[in-house]
Amino acid sequence: MAEGLTERQKQILHYLLQYKSRTGFPPSFQEIAAQFQFASLTAVKDHLKALEKKGFIKKSGFKARAIEVVMQPGDPDFMPDGIPIIGRVAAGTPILAQENILGYLNFGNYFAENGNIFALKVQGDSMKDEGILDGDLVIIKHQDTARNGDIVVAIIDEEATVKTFFHEGEQIRLQPQNPKYKPIYVGENQSFRIGGKVIGVVRKSGSAYTRAS
Repeated sequence: MAEGLTERQKQILHYLLQYKSRTGFPPSFQEIAAQFQFASLTAVKDHLKALEKKGFIKKSGFKARAIEVVMQPGDPDFMPDGIPIIGRVAAGTPILAQENILGYLNFGNYFAENGNIFALKVQGDSMKDEGILDGDLVIIKHQDTARNGDIVVAIIDEEATVKTFFHEGEQIRLQPQNPKYKPIYVGENQSFRIGGKVIGVVRKSGSAYTRAS
């Protein structure tokens, strides 16, 4: 979490995340200095050293554009504006790790009360009978538990899938909501975790996403 950060350090962390989400790479020291009107690069390096010491960034020396933000999932104090859109989940990483984030979806405060949330793009029509279509973004509350009947993002062998969750005795069943598809039964030798619970769906209309009715 962002406890222990100064206000300026929070601002710099916001800037690093927002810059990366816009461009795909981190800002240079010169760009950071210009953004915050620092008189020299020494001030930039001092702030980055402090952020690294507190565990919020990693860097390769002080080379240009060698700053990696270590995301703290769901921390509202320094998440960029909007809901992070998750691509493929990299093996061994937290679901909200920076390398999994493709961009951000701005829906104002509509989902703000749910806090710790992200979006995942749906591939395929296996959940169409629940109104979740190919290409939709599902809005997910990040959690690692689920109740029977919850629609979840399940991560099996590091591949994410959206299905209805059922825990039946010692067996986990992931049920599609389309009769064309068979349920997925999680094998005892498979890696499995819950990435979160689906709390909403948004659909692309033209060039913009809108809440699906």
